[in-house]
Amino acid sequence: HIARLQDGQMESFSEYLAQATVQAKGKLDPDLVDYLVRSYGTEYPQLKQRITAEGSGVELSRDASEVLRALTLQAVHEEMAVRLTDVILRRTSLGSAGKPEASILQTCAEVMGKALGWGEVQKLGEIDAVETVYQNLGIR
Repeated sequence: HIARLQDGQMESFSEYLAQATVQAKGKLDPDLVDYLVRSYGTEYPQLKQRITAEGSGVELSRDASEVLRALTLQAVHEEMAVRLTDVILRRTSLGSAGKPEASILQTCAEVMGKALGWGEVQKLGEIDAVETVYQNLGIR
């Protein structure tokens, strides 16, 4: 008996990924589809819908602002993220390769602020909290 992980209810990962790639052609870059399917499993269609709703009609890559906004909203609405550190360090891989650029932190804070009713002071505090984590790790 094989126990499946939550969000991993698929018969064949490779078939699921291939089908997702074909269905997203022209909307999402194949590397982005691969990342999303590997990271979100069967939650991928919901995330794809968020991204394409944000999208501008061009094929989106992993670093597109529409993708960043959708990942942040997914973390807030589906994964109980309430702090910017939750999104950057725990719910996404945005901070796994080092400190994200200031523009990424700003975009995520703006999206979270709108979703959670933050004012400017809280947004700045949340960005500062992420930067402090990296400073404490010796990463500038």
